[in-house]
Amino acid sequence: FFVIMAAGGLTARNGQDMIILKLLDEEQGAFWVSGVFYASGLLVTFISSAYLKKIDMVSY
Repeated sequence: FFVIMAAGGLTARNGQDMIILKLLDEEQGAFWVSGVFYASGLLVTFISSAYLKKIDMVSY
């Protein structure tokens, strides 16, 4: 969570969006975006597995 917040703080600062992508060339920008998506996917995976364990306690 803190990594994603830090990445968001670096990409949107002083009212300017995506400062990091403007500083990088095309290949480095693609690597940065894919890394952020990969990290957010890992975060969603671990959070969803924690929620799926609690679904058994819900009665319909």
